[in-house]
Amino acid sequence: MTKANNDYAAVPSSTPAWKGQNGKGHMSTFFDPNGGMVGTAGARYAQWLLRGNSTAGEYFTGDGAKTAGWTDIVSKSLANIKVTPIQ
Repeated sequence: MTKANNDYAAVPSSTPAWKGQNGKGHMSTFFDPNGGMVGTAGARYAQWLLRGNSTAGEYFTGDGAKTAGWTDIVSKSLANIKVTPIQ
């Protein structure tokens, strides 16, 4: 996890960033039904940034990811994300 921590630390503080740990390893849950917790996070991220779904965004800005089992969650500047939904 040191590389991920170093990469996260290198992201400028004004740049939106989110990092969480799932304890499942690099390929993680991709082979679980629907991609497991990583598939869920990816789908919510896309719904938030591409469709402007604020409820999906709350997965990252609220307790959704923690409730889903993610740990060691840190984020910065997520409020700087401005979404223009695709039609």
